[in-house]
Amino acid sequence: RRTLRRLNVPVALRDAKNNEQDRQTLLEQGGKIKVPCLRIEEDGKTTWMYDSKVIIDYLNQRFANV
Repeated sequence: RRTLRRLNVPVALRDAKNNEQDRQTLLEQGGKIKVPCLRIEEDGKTTWMYDSKVIIDYLNQRFANV
């Protein structure tokens, strides 16, 4: 979340721990219940990232110069 704030990236946060619907969506669409998770929708394709370092690296690469 710190990286999201630092880069001023707007995202919709979900609570897979306390919200059954969010947990089901994560399982059904992402394939597993694991957090952190970032769902990326680009060019009609959805990609799920689950590793903190991979997510932070992606955010820095994608949004650092925007």
